[in-house]
Amino acid sequence: MAAAQNGPLPPLKVMVGFAAGGGTDLVARIYADALREQLKTTVLVENKPGAGGALAAQAVAAAPASTPTLLVAIDHQVALLQHIMKNPGFDAERDLQPVGRLVTYDMCLAVNAQVPARDVAEYAAAVKADPRNGNVAVPAPGSNAQFIAHVIGTHYGLKLVPVPYRGAAPAMNDLAGGQVRAAVMPCDAFIQFAKSGTVRVVAIAGDKRSPRLPEVAALQEVGIRVPASNNFLGAYAAKTMDPKLVAALAQATREVFKQPSVVERLNATGMSAGHASAEDLARFGREAAVFWGAQVKSSGFAVE
Repeated sequence: MAAAQNGPLPPLKVMVGFAAGGGTDLVARIYADALREQLKTTVLVENKPGAGGALAAQAVAAAPASTPTLLVAIDHQVALLQHIMKNPGFDAERDLQPVGRLVTYDMCLAVNAQVPARDVAEYAAAVKADPRNGNVAVPAPGSNAQFIAHVIGTHYGLKLVPVPYRGAAPAMNDLAGGQVRAAVMPCDAFIQFAKSGTVRVVAIAGDKRSPRLPEVAALQEVGIRVPASNNFLGAYAAKTMDPKLVAALAQATREVFKQPSVVERLNATGMSAGHASAEDLARFGREAAVFWGAQVKSSGFAVE
């Protein structure tokens, strides 16, 4: 890799737009460790939470060329912020360039075990019977979880009311305790509670079932389209980064996925290791922006 740069690679910074210990942070630290080993250079992770990940994206977009900086971003940052904020302070297409996809993840709809529903159609019936079942916890206001609930509600002619939380953990606690009767979140957040019987997963938001929850139907099986390719975490660089360095980082990112230990660590987060090229990641981001932008508009979400 050093040869690709005609000299040793400079120290790298990896920015994360969310607090330490969360899913995005875990993926970023595994990726940073792998890059450090692959490139034989210093790789530091910095958390800059706030504004739904916009602050970290702004920092990467404005990073000086003398401090090569990557952003490990969830799809929300590159596809949704532009639709739910009047001024996110950066433009993903203009200011950032993809380096490679790192992981994919599934989103699920789940209910408290007291709700009489074992699939999404039964859930719709339960909401019609008792509108309180239509209060749906989501891990953040304006998250893709909120608009997945909107898509489901629209399909069944229901008004599902998002109940925003500050992260998945408090939402899960309230779902398990019955303070809220349904939730849309990353599927891995539900698995422990589903095993204990306090929560029942009724649908996967995508076009295929998850190997972790093979008994749960995908929304596409009942005619509800929510593109699963929109659920990803990827690495991005500022548009101003030296193209040779970007190419070296893209190559290094491809190489780390050949290491079983890295793949194993990424899968252990509850997400799925899934490298894709910079070109494919750019396409996934554009598709996600179009899809979620349409849902934001049709939902009547108030832009912040």
